[in-house]
Amino acid sequence: MFIMQNSPIASKPAGQTTPSGQKLVGATVATVAILRRLYGAGGPLRLIDVAEPLALNRSTAFNILRTLAHEGVVAFDAAAKTYALRSDFAQLMRSGRDPKVARAQRLREGMSRIAKLYDVHLAHWVIEDDQLVLATVAESHADVKLTQRQGQSAALVQGAVGRAIAAELPMSDDEIAEQHRRAHWVRPQSLDALMTDIRRARRRGWADDGGSLQPGVRAIAVAVRDERGAVDGGVAAVLFVGQYDAEGEAAIAAALQQVAATAANGDSAIDAVADPLS
Repeated sequence: MFIMQNSPIASKPAGQTTPSGQKLVGATVATVAILRRLYGAGGPLRLIDVAEPLALNRSTAFNILRTLAHEGVVAFDAAAKTYALRSDFAQLMRSGRDPKVARAQRLREGMSRIAKLYDVHLAHWVIEDDQLVLATVAESHADVKLTQRQGQSAALVQGAVGRAIAAELPMSDDEIAEQHRRAHWVRPQSLDALMTDIRRARRRGWADDGGSLQPGVRAIAVAVRDERGAVDGGVAAVLFVGQYDAEGEAAIAAALQQVAATAANGDSAIDAVADPLS
């Protein structure tokens, strides 16, 4: 389900929750994100290069970085005005870095950058027990935006993510038909139309929702693979109908593909997304 919100420009992001509904401490989440950003950068970063890709307020990022520098975790170069992890702490992070956690973090960072650059809502869905579960979101910075509840579930072929996943998985027509039967369609969607959408997704490497979302809303998505190359979910960009033309939607799809690919192979998903205005 999607909810449309009017958001003041200076509003702070709502507290994050886990898929099970447990509330997370925002300052801690931001601190960990900053540490991972510094670790993944491979070199010193300016404040703007830390804050903006993570969709953090600059003053918030500055206060966290200043605290980390005081505690000896981060080194601050006053002349260059850059921040970097101290070598001993970087080594500690490297030795305990879980590949699955690291990939999820790279996805979140890439999603946040796409949300910021294109003013769209991003959603990462994972496959659990033959269905899709919404794992995390990155919200648009626009005044009017869409939002979704983490932890909600959908049939495996539902929405743009479902089509993108079905296009990559070795699913038979009978399996797709069974998933179609089990799905709760907000707008009626025939099996023939679904199959057509999946075939088109196979050709171009990304999917759209086939008009199956709520009126006025459209989504485009790509499948996501784990570090072993297995499809385990997908990432969707959700936008208002008419917000972008076909060329703009293709650009968003290309950005999603870059984020998915780099997150899986260990590169920085933030740096993979080019500014559409540059």
